[in-house]
Amino acid sequence: MKRICSIFFLGLFVLGCAEQDKESNLRPLLTAQLKSAHTDQNWFVPTKLALVGLSAKQAMWKDSTENHSIAELVSHIGYWNNVYLKVLGGEDFSDLDIDNEKTFEVYSDKEWENITIKLDSVQTEMKRIVEK
Repeated sequence: MKRICSIFFLGLFVLGCAEQDKESNLRPLLTAQLKSAHTDQNWFVPTKLALVGLSAKQAMWKDSTENHSIAELVSHIGYWNNVYLKVLGGEDFSDLDIDNEKTFEVYSDKEWENITIKLDSVQTEMKRIVEK
């Protein structure tokens, strides 16, 4: 998941820094990366497929290390993707002050269902914005 986020945010950075005439060359690359992270299976399973049928109990399982659970990672990715979606929409987050650890939440069954739906809609909207 970290690799997905890194690729995505690098793509957003590059797109934001690109000159207008170079943007048309970057759009297909960023669109492909967004699709790969969200819906199109390539060398890793995208979020939409990875979360299908995963219960809240399964998603909240943790091993004996300090690794995050799937639910915590989905919470984290969903939070930051939503922030970047709003940035793409023109909102200013330059004064955002948040404890990043608070983005790794644990959910009830209903909350788990809602967060997976929210992540899917945020990723879908990001693709839509980049494609146009």
